[in-house]
Amino acid sequence: MWPIISTLLLDAYVALLSLQVNGVVASTDGIRLYIILFFAAECACILLFKNSNKMSSTKVSVNTFLGTAVIYTLYIVAYLMIVRMSTGRMLEILFFPLCIIITHINYRQVKDMKTFDRIIDIQFYLLLVVAAIFFMAQIMHRGDYTKNINTVYYVVFTLPFILCHDKKRKRNIGLLIILLCVFWSTKRAPLIAIGTVLLFAYKDKTNTSALKIISRIIMIVALALLLNYIFDKYLEINILDRLLKLGSDGGSGRVELAGNAIDALKNNNIFEWIFGHRLYTTSSVFRFGAHNDFLEVVFRMGLVGFLIYLNFFKTMFSHARECKHSGDEKGAQMIYAAFYMFVIISFSSQLIYLPTYISLIAMAVSLAVCRNRLMTSLDSEDSENDNAEGNMIDNRRAV
Repeated sequence: MWPIISTLLLDAYVALLSLQVNGVVASTDGIRLYIILFFAAECACILLFKNSNKMSSTKVSVNTFLGTAVIYTLYIVAYLMIVRMSTGRMLEILFFPLCIIITHINYRQVKDMKTFDRIIDIQFYLLLVVAAIFFMAQIMHRGDYTKNINTVYYVVFTLPFILCHDKKRKRNIGLLIILLCVFWSTKRAPLIAIGTVLLFAYKDKTNTSALKIISRIIMIVALALLLNYIFDKYLEINILDRLLKLGSDGGSGRVELAGNAIDALKNNNIFEWIFGHRLYTTSSVFRFGAHNDFLEVVFRMGLVGFLIYLNFFKTMFSHARECKHSGDEKGAQMIYAAFYMFVIISFSSQLIYLPTYISLIAMAVSLAVCRNRLMTSLDSEDSENDNAEGNMIDNRRAV
């Protein structure tokens, strides 16, 4: 019950912030603060009063993603003690690691696989909500298609859940909605990330023939061309044309911004190389910031913060391999999808400093890790029961 409620509350948090960022409502800081305070009390109660969710010594690796989030949270809190900022901004900065901690603690309480399927289904309806908010905002700002287009990330990062939905109809509807939002936003990095995820998702399908994989890829390409034609004809939005200009425009100036960030790093002293600058000085040093998470983290948090940040990717990849080796194809697919999207989009955006966008990645990885833990535990129990029954039969025969 609580894992479902926690998912709904986290989704409400994301939806509320999407409404605020898109300009549909003025502020939701107060409500979102109460949600975080509720989770603080709820997680404390779980840790204090529930002992049934302890991890076995053979499953210490499951805690690595959670451990990284705890370390990252403490490191951020140390910075927040120096930098003064609004409550809303502080909530945004801490939400990504807190989301990992909250979901890990709650999802480890799940005792049956159907609950995880329900959570995935809930995320489909979250997609409908955030997509509706995105479309509403674009219609409100009609004529200015650059207005709040980054909020498309709230839509895009539901993809790991959508790909793993049991119902084919909802998978197809979800993918179509995500593509519609991306085409309307004209954001190239999400489109490249989605294409990469789908390519690897179909490639890794062990029970799918090569012909079927090729036909699905052709259908997706055809759908993309059709959507591009419709948006170009009626809204004068052509994302494929922007893709073709990727080399000539330097990723809308991303290459130049990355060069500015590298030049700024060259002026670092030893202390700044180790611990970085204050959290929000990048845009004051070079206009618009680096638009590259890897350079942003090195500049703002130093090599210490950068190593913690890289560990997120390392643990995600490790957990994906762990799921795959244990036969959990759904869990592996979910984490790989989150991993590829996080890496690709991080090269052209500032996700780690707009962390509510990637809170859904945190939820997806936590769900996959805890789901794999439960599946492994249930398989182990079944194996022990089979061995016990076998021993009983052998004993009877001996008698």
